Amino acid sequence: MNSSTTIRYRKSTDGSTSTKIYDQINTSLTEEYVLGDIAKEAELRLQQQREQNREARQFRHKELEKNARDEDGEDSSIIHFVTSPASTGSNKNQMINMNSIIGANTHSSLLEKFLNGDIDLRSVEQRDLRRLLSELESKYKSLMIINSSMHNEKQALRYEVDTYKDRLDEYYETFNHIKRQLKEKCKVVLIDKII
Repeated sequence: MNSSTTIRYRKSTDGSTSTKIYDQINTSLTEEYVLGDIAKEAELRLQQQREQNREARQFRHKELEKNARDEDGEDSSIIHFVTSPASTGSNKNQMINMNSIIGANTHSSLLEKFLNGDIDLRSVEQRDLRRLLSELESKYKSLMIINSSMHNEKQALRYEVDTYKDRLDEYYETFNHIKRQLKEKCKVVLIDKII
C-alpha cells in the first residue's frame, strides 16, 4: 500500500467510526426520551390514582361523621360494614354483602330502566331526573367507598406478601448457611477418619 491509499483508508475508517459513535449516541438519546415519556405517563397514572383515593377517603370520612351525628339504623350499618377492616378469610362473604348493598339502593324502576338503556331522558320529568341523579350519586359514592376499602385491603395484602417474601429469603439464607456448615463439618470428619 502506498501512503495515499493508507491515508484514504484511515480517513474512511475514522468516518465510519465517528458515524457509529454518532448512531450509538443518537440511539441512546432516543431511548432516554422514550423512557422519560414512559416514566412521565406512569407518574401521571399514579397521581390520578392517588387523587381518586384521596377523594374516596375524604368522602368516607364525611360519611362517617354524618353517620356518627344522626346514627341511622340501616345507613350506619352499611357504612360500618364497608369501612370495617376485612379479614382475609371472609373475602367471598364480603363480596356477596357488597353486591347486596349496591343492589339494595337500586329499587327504583326508573334507575333500572336507565341502567338498561330502555328510557329516553328527554321524556322524563325533572323531578324524576333529580331523583335518578341522586340515586346514581349515592350508588357512585357507595362504590367509591367500596373501591377505596378494597384498595386499602390490597395494599395490606401486598405488604403481607412482601413480609412473607422477606421471611422466606431469611430462611433460605439460614438454610444455605447451615448447609455450608454441614459440608465443612463432614469434611472435617472425613479428614479425621483418614488420619
